[in-house]
Amino acid sequence: MIIISDWDFLWELEGEELEFAMATGMSYDDLAYLDEQEKEERKVQEYKKYAIHNRKELAGSVKCACYGCVSIMPVYHVTYDDDDTAICPICKRKTIVPYFDDIECYLEDLHDADFPDEDIRQYY
Repeated sequence: MIIISDWDFLWELEGEELEFAMATGMSYDDLAYLDEQEKEERKVQEYKKYAIHNRKELAGSVKCACYGCVSIMPVYHVTYDDDDTAICPICKRKTIVPYFDDIECYLEDLHDADFPDEDIRQYY
């Protein structure tokens, strides 16, 4: 039986990175991964801001996205409430955001942030 320690990753490191890993418990690769995850989370939070009072933002768009049901649709399919917030015609939620170039990469993350226990396959 081979026993692997949480610190076995140190064997591959040397110099300044080894000292950093010994002090923090993570390598430069681990740190870069965490930094990338934080950037992704900030992007998700930034996109969620577009889901309220968004009639003006959607007015110039052809398509929009719903992270409530993870759908892409034409803007003319959505309706609006009294606060000018778009309502999805599929899931009836106020989770519509403008169609950004990379929005499809983030729809599931946006959904999971607000509806962690919901299976998105119910809308397919």
